Amino acid sequence: MTMPARGCGDKRVEGGLYLTVPTSPDGKPLEHFMVDPAIPWNGGQLRGPQLFSLPNEEVGHVVLGVGASFYPYACDYLEEVRVMGVSKRVSRNIDLSSLVPSESKLLLIHPRAIPEFNYTIRAYGQKIVKGQENSTGCAKDIATTHLCLSDTYPLSADPVFSSDKHQVKVVPLLSIRTIKTPSASYSVVMEEMELTPPLDYQAGIILRFPFFTFQFVSHSGAIPRKVADKFDSSSFDLDVVPE
Repeated sequence: MTMPARGCGDKRVEGGLYLTVPTSPDGKPLEHFMVDPAIPWNGGQLRGPQLFSLPNEEVGHVVLGVGASFYPYACDYLEEVRVMGVSKRVSRNIDLSSLVPSESKLLLIHPRAIPEFNYTIRAYGQKIVKGQENSTGCAKDIATTHLCLSDTYPLSADPVFSSDKHQVKVVPLLSIRTIKTPSASYSVVMEEMELTPPLDYQAGIILRFPFFTFQFVSHSGAIPRKVADKFDSSSFDLDVVPE
């Protein structure tokens, strides 16, 4: 069976090692794993997994970046995860020595997670002002004042921001904007929006998962000895998948 296209490519690469998050019909919804408000990230662009441990802990955790060239807005990646789950390619040389199944966490960072400009949005039947209380539009139903991650949805829904990876269309006579990406489609209710340029964003952590697994793509089912030895000496199992 051919896998649907993701924003970062039509298919997974033969011989590629992927970090994945298992899904289940009985699992938690995406909103449970969203970090709201997004946590600022000042560590620069991530071109591969970055491992870290908390003070006085030996267990390692993983930070992975989401590319804005593939996912122009944080909500584009959030909606892909909703329908397809997480699958991020990592180096076959990744250090597994500090990672522990079901104890190591995965953090995902988007470079456009936190708007640094002022905005006013009339959407969801209410007026949303940057950083003000907006419980109606908040995906996590947080009623206290905060810079809401859910605001990235209407902020991305102006047709002027359309691109080949983020196509915005306005439904005539209705306050509905539909967004189509290579991997997902979703709608935003938005009447109007006022933005104060420049429209700069700060990178931030948008998702936190309590566990993850690894998959190796091999049509034949064969695994290179170096990769097999790495996982044999770690606590992680390696699933071999055809694509």
